Amino acid sequence: LKWGFIGLAGMMVLGFLVGPERVRDLTATARDHVVRNVDEMIDPEVQLANEVKQMQREYPRQIAALRAQVREIDRALDDVTEEMAIAEQVTTLCDADVVGLEVEAEVSPAASLRLQRIVRTRDAYRHRSKLATEEHEALQSERRRVTTELASLEQESRDFQMQVAILEREIESLQRT
Repeated sequence: LKWGFIGLAGMMVLGFLVGPERVRDLTATARDHVVRNVDEMIDPEVQLANEVKQMQREYPRQIAALRAQVREIDRALDDVTEEMAIAEQVTTLCDADVVGLEVEAEVSPAASLRLQRIVRTRDAYRHRSKLATEEHEALQSERRRVTTELASLEQESRDFQMQVAILEREIESLQRT
């Protein structure tokens, strides 16, 4: 505890004399030097084995993240597909109502107002349908991109696992000889 306070006081005095930027740079340089020295003490085989283990853990995480993305896109596609179907049904119903009211609207102001509302509703749902179709196409494109990336990553993972297995067999063979 005593040395901690002395060190803190020393850093404060040093910071006051040379400025906080230089103290930060000195600390970063010292840290890099210590890390380099520690890295040099670690056996290269141990370091390589640790890196391989880290990569073996990373592939499943990345694959799971991409699969989750695909599921999310699929849910969004389902929602947009439903929205497109609803918009199409409303548009069809409105078209039928327009046909039935056109003749009546010529003689009845109330029918004319109703016809105008139905036409506005139909136009709004046509616009919704168009937007939903565009979103559907964008989602399909995104799904193709993500599934291609997923397939590539899965193949890369399989290739990596195969290389690791080959290396492990070679290491075992070398250790026996």
